[in-house]
Amino acid sequence: MQGAGKLAFTAAFLLSISRVPAADGLKIEVIHNMSAQSQQPAVQVLVDALKERGVRWVDNAFATGPAARAAMVHRAATGEPAAVMFVHSKLLFRELTERGLTASVGPPGWRDWKDKVAPEIWEEMTGADGRVIFTPIILGIHNVAFLNKAILKRAGAETPQTWDEFFVVLQRIRGLGGVVPLAFTDAPVQLFQTFHNLVAGLGGRPLYQSIFVEHDPRAFDRPEFRRVAEALRRLKPFTDPGRTSRVWQDAAMMVASGRAGALVYGTFALQPFITAGKLPGEDVECANLGGVAILGPNGFMYGRPESEAQREAQNRFAATVMDPEVQALFVEAYGGFPTRRDADRSTLNGCMESAGEGLADPARTVKDPSLTMDPRRIGAVQDAVVEFWANEDESIEAFAGKLKAAVAARDGR
Repeated sequence: MQGAGKLAFTAAFLLSISRVPAADGLKIEVIHNMSAQSQQPAVQVLVDALKERGVRWVDNAFATGPAARAAMVHRAATGEPAAVMFVHSKLLFRELTERGLTASVGPPGWRDWKDKVAPEIWEEMTGADGRVIFTPIILGIHNVAFLNKAILKRAGAETPQTWDEFFVVLQRIRGLGGVVPLAFTDAPVQLFQTFHNLVAGLGGRPLYQSIFVEHDPRAFDRPEFRRVAEALRRLKPFTDPGRTSRVWQDAAMMVASGRAGALVYGTFALQPFITAGKLPGEDVECANLGGVAILGPNGFMYGRPESEAQREAQNRFAATVMDPEVQALFVEAYGGFPTRRDADRSTLNGCMESAGEGLADPARTVKDPSLTMDPRRIGAVQDAVVEFWANEDESIEAFAGKLKAAVAARDGR
């Protein structure tokens, strides 16, 4: 389904879920960016589970994360916050929280969640007062290579496990002719993600921590950083001109349909493959290149409630999100991993199992930059990466200089 047909499907779906009746007369507005066709089955899991708790989901979907976040901030700042907001990190809304424009939730049994999630997840869930302000439904790995298995076979290549092996595979796929080796989009957010994927996979955990956690400008003087910058430059010749106007869903479909050989993105990029009927482990292979997993939870924050009814709806929503059965169903449709450790993981497909092999080892995991860097720093680093990608004459030394200034910038509080 493409073009107008896809848009019609999405519009009809969103209209239908906004009309689901609620037995208790409660309703709750949800701002999110899960508007792609491939994401609808996962959204429906939440809609149905919420309906069972007597709450009607009122949909307010945006096409992109930045558009959704802008709407969330505007609504909160003007005194009309949405009841629920789908976010990647509470850090993005720190200023709103400090101004009292977000709310905590406390359904019955909420304190028990602490023992059901990893300590670092609980840290992300709670505010300064120890109450829950963020309920994550899914844990994603943000540096996964997706490869078309049939194309791999034609190229005589095995699934790569490192970036060096990945470049060899891309070269072999290019030799086939008629296939784009690397499906890509020039969107700033993917360029930024590609950069920190390379830092983790080539520079390892020490370089990653120095840049994205410690914000140490000296990290860009290391030889490991030069290797990262060189690898970023090496990627472009394996892409195609369509990258300048392509969204990530279309890039994933290129691999699913056999028009491209590989894609490097987060675990959520598995959705289009599933929608296209491609079986993970049979039609598509996955690998966490370099073995260091970049982790990021996605979930919901809550606007200041305007009534006791809305507060009750928020609490029921939070309980739904943190239900282990709901999480298991959601990740089965969405890709990724449940945040609750007691959720059933038997439904995880082979692709997710391969990508998540290092999850149990803290030495092989790092946090996504949105959990460790304020938006201003992220924006400055992203701008530097976009300029380096676009300007092939820019030296690595000049790139390093821009990045030093970016990570050293004050957070703008």
